[in-house]
Amino acid sequence: MKTLKTDIKLKDCMVEAIGGISDFITRTTGTKPEQEEIAAALSKYFVLKEILEFIQMERQEKKDQ
Repeated sequence: MKTLKTDIKLKDCMVEAIGGISDFITRTTGTKPEQEEIAAALSKYFVLKEILEFIQMERQEKKDQ
């Protein structure tokens, strides 16, 4: 296991979200993913762009309220 080199401390919601990804992959493929597989998927440009757009949309919705 590796210690993060930044000041990032994962909140429970992040751990639960990663667990949700693992559970989804397990349910849909029948095989539990390796952590390295999840990490590789999360670092792909397409996924990063989707996450960015989602966060921007959420922030805009909060401003509009």
